[in-house]
Amino acid sequence: MHRIRAHLPRAVYIGRQRFLFTFCCADRRRPFTDPNVVASTRDHILREATRAGVAILAYCFMPDHVHMVVAGTDEATDLARFVKLAKQFTGYDYKQRTGSLLWQPGWHDRVIWPSSDIADSLLYVIENPVREGLATSPHAYPHTGSGTMSREQLFKVCGIDPTG
Repeated sequence: MHRIRAHLPRAVYIGRQRFLFTFCCADRRRPFTDPNVVASTRDHILREATRAGVAILAYCFMPDHVHMVVAGTDEATDLARFVKLAKQFTGYDYKQRTGSLLWQPGWHDRVIWPSSDIADSLLYVIENPVREGLATSPHAYPHTGSGTMSREQLFKVCGIDPTG
């Protein structure tokens, strides 16, 4: 088994922790301009999250990376292991279909402390396409969502009119 490339002490990734994770694509490729790649990768990640006891509170697939706000659902949840397996399964599937690597090694993370308002992190994720000029509003970007709530609920939690 390969070592998990965690940036923080392993214990920080265990339990009911909340993180903003970013996975970057290999060689700055832009595979997430293809809705089929987004759908397949999203489905693999959501499946692995369910198995690992991880709630995907928000996600956004940008052309060359993905942002996710995640939370461990119990004291035994291992978020670093979830990241490793999610990237492994999605990367394997992508390589089988394209012959190319999907991900750069490792990941970027930011702890969302219990004292922080989770809505700020959720808003950061769903407004990313607007900041990058890919959409005029969060509603207009198709590759955002949540594994725990509808898009309308996600927008409402973030203080955005859910009707667009």
